[in-house]
Amino acid sequence: MCYCGTETPFELCCKVIIQQQSAETPEQLMRSRYSAFACHSFDYIIDTHHPSTLDTLTKQDLEESAEATQWLCLKVINTSPIQALSPQEYFAEVEFVATYQSNGSFYNLHEHSYFETILGKWFYKSGKEGKLSGLYKPERNELCPCQSKKKYKKCCYV
Repeated sequence: MCYCGTETPFELCCKVIIQQQSAETPEQLMRSRYSAFACHSFDYIIDTHHPSTLDTLTKQDLEESAEATQWLCLKVINTSPIQALSPQEYFAEVEFVATYQSNGSFYNLHEHSYFETILGKWFYKSGKEGKLSGLYKPERNELCPCQSKKKYKKCCYV
């Protein structure tokens, strides 16, 4: 199973996209960027970030933030239709919730991510945090977010 939540093995899913920088859709780019965060492929994160909004994001910043973060699961909520900005440039939005663990607690990152093309290649442009972001406290009988397939009360709750 791939980090991005598909049933396809990582080697046949996001790893290929990360290595070839070949995302064909905004959702593929978002999923592959999530996988890149999960497997610490930070060059890909930077290379697929829109140049106009890259600002001061560095590989070192990404490495430091990853030290205490374990990405656990991704749920894509919605992908908007691709729309034209001009005859050769396009944009779209992908809404998702990513669950992660940091310093012993679970969190959700809920984001509306915006993607644009430059010369036919998709880039992450920006994101707006959604209302589901923040500390995540699973119910006792839910499956544990750590992906153990056990109920939370029999896993990380104890």
